[in-house]
Amino acid sequence: MMVETKEVECPIYIVAPNPNEDLTQYIAMEIAQRTGASYVMSVKSDIAALVVELGGVWDRDDNELMIQDKTKTGVFKMVLDLWFKTKDWGDQADFRTHLSNFYQSNYVRIELTNRVRYSEVMREFFIYVISEIINELKKEL
Repeated sequence: MMVETKEVECPIYIVAPNPNEDLTQYIAMEIAQRTGASYVMSVKSDIAALVVELGGVWDRDDNELMIQDKTKTGVFKMVLDLWFKTKDWGDQADFRTHLSNFYQSNYVRIELTNRVRYSEVMREFFIYVISEIINELKKEL
């Protein structure tokens, strides 16, 4: 399933690969709609300006988000650290996916715990924060 809201020369992809995670799919679609990015379930493109991969994990400790930020500035990790309890998983083997292995830059993977996905307030705030980051980054493209 692909929802495309706006075409850009160097596209931004919001990827939610697990079709069984309804709330993660909803979050990805909302972010894509608010930012003009392309929502996809899988992508491997050499011409992506940014790839944001979203997934879901069980609650772990007191963390709300697990993140791997391969952007040059680390802006996703920096901003999300202000508003959420995050854990930087960097390049740990058990956190890698085929996309994190494929993209060496301009890639962000965020795993949302149930605390974020199942709380309407947390979910909508996450959508807002990520959408704002992406919209600001688009101005630089």
